[in-house]
Amino acid sequence: MKISLLLALLFLSNFALACRCAEQPLAAYFANADEVFIGTLLQTQSLNEDERQFMFERHGLPYKRQSGSKSQLPYVSNKSTAACAVAVQPGAVYIVFAERDESAGHAVITSCNGTRIHRTSQGDQFGFTDVAAKFVVSQLTGLAGLEALRRIASVEVDAADVDNAAIIGLLDVAALTHTAAVPVYAVPRQTDADAVMISSYDDLQHRESGYEVDAALVFAEVAGWYKVQLRDGGFGWLAPDAAGTFWPLETLLINRLTYFVQDWNRFVWPEIGAGIPRRLSYPSERPPREQAVKIISSQYIAQSLWFEVEVLQHNACEGKPEKVLARGWVPAYTELGEPVAWFYSRGC
Repeated sequence: MKISLLLALLFLSNFALACRCAEQPLAAYFANADEVFIGTLLQTQSLNEDERQFMFERHGLPYKRQSGSKSQLPYVSNKSTAACAVAVQPGAVYIVFAERDESAGHAVITSCNGTRIHRTSQGDQFGFTDVAAKFVVSQLTGLAGLEALRRIASVEVDAADVDNAAIIGLLDVAALTHTAAVPVYAVPRQTDADAVMISSYDDLQHRESGYEVDAALVFAEVAGWYKVQLRDGGFGWLAPDAAGTFWPLETLLINRLTYFVQDWNRFVWPEIGAGIPRRLSYPSERPPREQAVKIISSQYIAQSLWFEVEVLQHNACEGKPEKVLARGWVPAYTELGEPVAWFYSRGC
């Protein structure tokens, strides 16, 4: 064993004893952190007698980020080993488990919250009691994928729920082609005296179902009644006799010229909600505004809709050879409750 590895192990062992924190499984550190990422330590800066700031260069996207937190806080650790200070080794690769302290204006990192050197500048690697070093990245990806699924589940879409506010498909409002005005009711029954009258798709939130063919966005379907959104943002219901063809999301996107929306989280699972997902990386932190994808099929697991996909390097309109970046399954909705993909209604 290399001398550097022995020294590092001795240091980490003494360090843990000094601050009296028991080693935890990787998943426990992940669950307790507000932010998790891997990064190279560039330098540290002394803030005062007790604290120093760590400056990292991140490797790709964070595995976890506190919901709603947009600003990146400086990472601060205590200098004392008795207070679980993080070891300092510029050039080393760290696994960082940060706890945000908004009132103090920084994120706390300590050896007790799991932050540690993953790979020294000499190439020696460290893992966790339950995860060997070579499997750490895949385990973090798996944990990040589970976190994403929990967030998606929190905005679960139910097409039969009258209160649902997520898009479930497109509707041809057939009555608009032969009637001057069509009523939109406040509830899914024709007893509402205060119905709003619409005369065109411009009175509704709509998109194209085909080339220059308008269709209303649908947010729920109950006994043949369709929940639509008015131009002012309010919701209402179209009666069955006003409706033409309805294209539910599970069939709407199959074999179309489709793309992932920018809020797609980049995860592709080998099976529906199972296995270690693959997370696509891009040169910039955000993916392309419209990532080309082929949607092959769809399947429900309980009330959760999933798409079988091939993520493509180019869309068909670019005239380049088709190159598949990843194959697998993705949830049909993003963590914001929006469809994960849409289509070019007018083709190329």
